[in-house]
Amino acid sequence: MEGDTKYAPLGIGILFALLSVLYAIALWCGWDQLKLAIEIVNCSADFLANTKRLLGVPILYYAALFFYFLFWLSCVISVECMGKIVPDPGDDLVYVPLNKDINWGDRKEMGAIVNWMLAFLIFALVWFVFFLQASNNYVVMVTASTYYFTSTREKLGAGQVSTGIRWAWVHNFGSLAFGSIIITIIFLVRTIVYYFFKKAEKLSGDNGCVKCISCVVICFLKCIEEIVEYITRAGFAYMAIAGESFCKSCYDGLILNFKHGIKFGFANYLAWCFIMVGKVGITILNVVLAWLFMSHVTGSAQEVSNPFVPLIFVGVVSYLIVAVFLGLFDESVLAMMTSVCADMDLNGDGKADWGPATLHEVLDSMEDDDDKKDGK
Repeated sequence: MEGDTKYAPLGIGILFALLSVLYAIALWCGWDQLKLAIEIVNCSADFLANTKRLLGVPILYYAALFFYFLFWLSCVISVECMGKIVPDPGDDLVYVPLNKDINWGDRKEMGAIVNWMLAFLIFALVWFVFFLQASNNYVVMVTASTYYFTSTREKLGAGQVSTGIRWAWVHNFGSLAFGSIIITIIFLVRTIVYYFFKKAEKLSGDNGCVKCISCVVICFLKCIEEIVEYITRAGFAYMAIAGESFCKSCYDGLILNFKHGIKFGFANYLAWCFIMVGKVGITILNVVLAWLFMSHVTGSAQEVSNPFVPLIFVGVVSYLIVAVFLGLFDESVLAMMTSVCADMDLNGDGKADWGPATLHEVLDSMEDDDDKKDGK
């Protein structure tokens, strides 16, 4: 057994060495694209710094989601109360005021109607959540696109949040709803399939073959969901520029992604790294500050039986809040990269007419490098 495992570190080292070589080759072949991606991330950071009012958009959408959830909950309670309400005093000797029970009687007919209504309400809730998320992302993309196409070498543009909100709720409302319903259907299908496969695993006594089939099918559906989400985000980013319909925007946005695949890949990877560092760093910082506050200011760390419970709560809340606001950065990077690539393709010569001055400096250096390679 020891002979089988003593070469494991060597194999892992060789694997990491091969990955490092492949990564170095990718950097060497796409060094200009990496520089452009870094500048896109920089421009996105400048865009968010100059458009602080955009931070109010996710707060507005979460408030809308909260009030919709209250309305949805009242609808669920109303559906559940469709049966005959009868007093339910419980014990004859003790009477509890307003304690009632719902008597369904023959549940065969009424129960089927109620189940369909509850299924519709669940579908509506999931759809509305995905729609609000898509609408929030689209507002960010439109704002980032207007920032890019109002910027030039001489002046810095301004992101128009009102234009993004108007486009999201007036001009492209149907496209956002249609894209959201596609993601909703795939998500619900994957959830239902996951539920039935887990039931099948239990009924089979955790049979290995059933678990293998379950894993393959669930992974396949998850891959489809990720592909559809990627195409949808690319379509929304292109829609933020052209204002076209959902299907045409998805097609054109996907073609643009294929044409400038390395640029989009580097930009998405860098944005993911920055977002992950921000999430982890801020969450850890808040937890440490909470621990220091409880230990040296209030002294509650020594009084409570388990101080890790409030620290976990602080960590979870911090992570969720940071995830919401740093999500703006991810969408702005995608919108900015789509705008740059579309601008370069519209000119036909690989040059961009719009964008901040720092972006043009990088594009000019890339052009100079190409001229040197061609011997000009």
